[in-house]
Amino acid sequence: MIHRLLILLVAALVLAAPAALAGTGKTSTNSPAVVIGPSEPPMQVLIVQGTGDCSSACPQWIAAQGEITAASPGRFAKVLRQMGKRKLPVILNSPGGSIAASLEIGRMIRKAGLDVAIGRTSILGCPPLAASCKKAKARDGVYVGIASTAVSYCNSACHLVLAAGTQRLVPPGSSVGVHQARTVWNREVVTYRERYRIVAGEKQVIDRKVVSRKPAKPKITYGYDKSLRRTLTSYYKTMGIDPAVLAEAEKASFKDINFLNAAELDRLRLRTSGAGLGTLVGKGRCQKSPLPANCQASAVSAVTQ
Repeated sequence: MIHRLLILLVAALVLAAPAALAGTGKTSTNSPAVVIGPSEPPMQVLIVQGTGDCSSACPQWIAAQGEITAASPGRFAKVLRQMGKRKLPVILNSPGGSIAASLEIGRMIRKAGLDVAIGRTSILGCPPLAASCKKAKARDGVYVGIASTAVSYCNSACHLVLAAGTQRLVPPGSSVGVHQARTVWNREVVTYRERYRIVAGEKQVIDRKVVSRKPAKPKITYGYDKSLRRTLTSYYKTMGIDPAVLAEAEKASFKDINFLNAAELDRLRLRTSGAGLGTLVGKGRCQKSPLPANCQASAVSAVTQ
């Protein structure tokens, strides 16, 4: 009988960066930034409609804001089911997060044929998850809000979600930043008891039982290994994005960020337009004929604070 140790490693790929107030111009990776700290909440995904009299029609959109976590794809899937046959653009604001989750969300967006724009959504009335937030919510679960580019950003792994848009808008006042990936290997020390016997000079295991499991210090690596590089290159090509995004990401360490200017966004095809959010969610959009797919009539009128 003998005790043995086994170290198990599980990898978690992460792209996450401090969010910064920056325009679409180039920003040095060493420039000071206005940081959204570790309190950045997990991504919320909500259907939102614009303010005003919506008895005829008001623009609606999917607001996706916060850190991209393992739970984010499930929240997206739920909202896409709620969306039904509507075609709602995604207004995205995120510091980044999980690469795997970002890829999954991106594939859902592309399959649904949705546009993506960088912007921040403010919910009117009260925070969306507050227990007393009934007045800010329509009968069909649609919140009332305003979309703007104030302090809006799409950093790190967020660009993988942006890349999935049929149209990809990076309006003036918003920013897109990239940097190297970080891989966190979560390790576990497993102690087990093994019974065996020696037959003809060879070991034969009778049984093995785990005695204990203890977390070990995680192993962290940076950059893109061959497997991750292949995965991301394939994704970029599928989405119509230039894989040279990886070269731009490698210019900044994980603790820094490389903000892409307008020319770089166009060259990499990460944006199809630099137009403002009004192109997708402005009030004038729903005065067009035929009515755009994200313009919906609703009994909900503006909610004021």
